[in-house]
Amino acid sequence: MKVDFSMTKRQKAVFGCLTAVHAQDFLLAIPIPIDGLGQHMSPVEYRIILRYRLMIPIFPKDENCPVCRKACLDTFGEHAVH
Repeated sequence: MKVDFSMTKRQKAVFGCLTAVHAQDFLLAIPIPIDGLGQHMSPVEYRIILRYRLMIPIFPKDENCPVCRKACLDTFGEHAVH
């Protein structure tokens, strides 16, 4: 059985980044408490990162960015991240 998977340019770019060497390493890091170096993620940050990595939309619809008012704040949060 032949299966054909086609991806958008965005999906190819995200997939390429996710498969790069050491791209997943932060998931294996041990959190350091707030009173230490402060190297930890809040539950909200962790969920957003996982949604981004799994290519699940973060926002319900595309909107104009409330900060720069120039770019589109897309459902995947690309403008917000970069």
